[in-house]
Amino acid sequence: MSHTKLPRSVPVHDDECVESFACRLAWANGFRAAIDMMSSGQSTGGTLRNLSPKALSRLAELSGMPEENVRKFTVAPGVIVPFGETTVKRSQLKLQRVRFCPHCLRDDARKENQVRGGHQYIRAAWGWSMISSCAVHGSPLVSRVIEPQSLQDFKPLLRGITPVEPTEVNEADIFFYRRLVSPAGTSFLDAFPAYVAAEFCTLLGEFDEALRRGAVRHRIAGGFETPAQRCTGYTIAKGGREAVWDFLTEYVRQISRTVTQPKAIYSAARHWWKVNKHNQDYHPLMKLLQQHAEEHVPLDRGEVFFWPVLTRKVHTAPSAANAYGLSDKRIKQILAERYDGELPRFLKKSIIHRPLLDARSWLNTGEVGEILGCTVAVVDQIIKAGILTAVANAPEEIRIYRLVHRSEVEELMSKIKAAVQTEKPTGDIKPIIKLRWFGGFAGILRLLLDGHVQRIYSDSPIVRLNTIQVDIEDLRNAPRDLIGMDAINADVDANLIELDAARRRLKVTKSVVDAVIDAGLLSYTMVENRRGSKGRRAWVKTEDVDRFGAEFVSLDMLAVEREANPMALLAELGGRGIRPVIQGGRFVGRYYRRSDLE
Repeated sequence: MSHTKLPRSVPVHDDECVESFACRLAWANGFRAAIDMMSSGQSTGGTLRNLSPKALSRLAELSGMPEENVRKFTVAPGVIVPFGETTVKRSQLKLQRVRFCPHCLRDDARKENQVRGGHQYIRAAWGWSMISSCAVHGSPLVSRVIEPQSLQDFKPLLRGITPVEPTEVNEADIFFYRRLVSPAGTSFLDAFPAYVAAEFCTLLGEFDEALRRGAVRHRIAGGFETPAQRCTGYTIAKGGREAVWDFLTEYVRQISRTVTQPKAIYSAARHWWKVNKHNQDYHPLMKLLQQHAEEHVPLDRGEVFFWPVLTRKVHTAPSAANAYGLSDKRIKQILAERYDGELPRFLKKSIIHRPLLDARSWLNTGEVGEILGCTVAVVDQIIKAGILTAVANAPEEIRIYRLVHRSEVEELMSKIKAAVQTEKPTGDIKPIIKLRWFGGFAGILRLLLDGHVQRIYSDSPIVRLNTIQVDIEDLRNAPRDLIGMDAINADVDANLIELDAARRRLKVTKSVVDAVIDAGLLSYTMVENRRGSKGRRAWVKTEDVDRFGAEFVSLDMLAVEREANPMALLAELGGRGIRPVIQGGRFVGRYYRRSDLE
């Protein structure tokens, strides 16, 4: 046969596969089958689907159609091949089978006007495995192992088929059908090749299924061609990038409760990456997943997700404790209020950074001692003398931790360093940390800061309290009345304060302190008076005083807390059988145990 146009032409449909067009062209020109038209019997089962450039040119010449129209749904060699208006994986095309919708072929056959080659034709999109149902009738596509080039008509395809009744069409199949037959639109999924978008939808569907199972899988059961997952994923992805991001965020929040290793949350995505990382078509969506993972699960700098992580953006409580130099317990205490009491497993750095930095600015007495170069007992003396100010970090807790702001400690150290001389003075030089006279350590430190002690020396390259020495004669000449009673009291014992200091600490009267001691709620120790005085006085431990303040409350203070009338509150508590531990009197109010009030 000469390479000339056949006498009867057949128009090619926009969504028609090449083998269907070749069959209709052959039948319109009197050939028994397309195989007779295309060659002298040398065709194989795949020739019409895998036309060589030479065969493609011949078919275009025979039909009189432009070659680009005929080539539209021809399957070229390669891994990723052009197919219609997009590209697909060649492995996703059903080259050994014919897939079709029985309803469409029957509807075609019912058309009454006569056309060359008949109305029935095979839609190219049916051959793509990422489409599972008819975009018109919603029914599942039927697959048959038949060689199209040998067919005399399409009736054998329908033989013995009982089609499923039409159902509601699948949105995902409609979208991907459109992607093959028409140019891409402007939606989120349209920005990617059809095969990448379809696999991404399946991945999202697998994540959704993992939420229902309560467990992740490393691979998708049934692969990326699984229709149910793809349909579910499409309903998410059609909302755009924000909808995908929101879904992934909720997915991580829920599934993280059941997954031990954070990266395992994205197991299916990591397998997807492993298989396709060489293909640049996947990289935009892979970057989206990488960005989401970096912002929602704890990944340290240098750790590899798809690509190496450059900056940690999420912490766990232990990693935050390590990064900010705080304990796990303190981390949880600080962040409990920000997260309404329920601390999530993963903590975004953008949320926790400022409160933890603020918390790191507050030092406990042990940390203050490390900076100043002294023991916790000495820090207590400094605090009691009013040289440093301490606050309680959690007044609702039974045990109260005192905190001092870092800037105040650093300012104190800078003043001390400014007063220190590097040239050793003559005279009786003693380490300041060991002196207990002249108001004790706190009193001496106050004299130093006020400029009444000038000869201060340190031969250490690092100036701290435990390296400073002071001239004793300088101390003797300092005005004693500037030391202050608090400083003298501070020198007695780091953990003891006298009753007057306890009264001020609790903000109550002396009568209340006496009543508390008489009731056995506050233990005391008798301490010898300082040098030059005879007798002994009662002293109490600061931790016992703080514990009493946390565990007990007066009726008047309770009324203020509850915004109630004291007498009405007294009647209410009495009606509930709650009795005060201190009955009160002329100068002492009633006191209740807080645990009895719960």
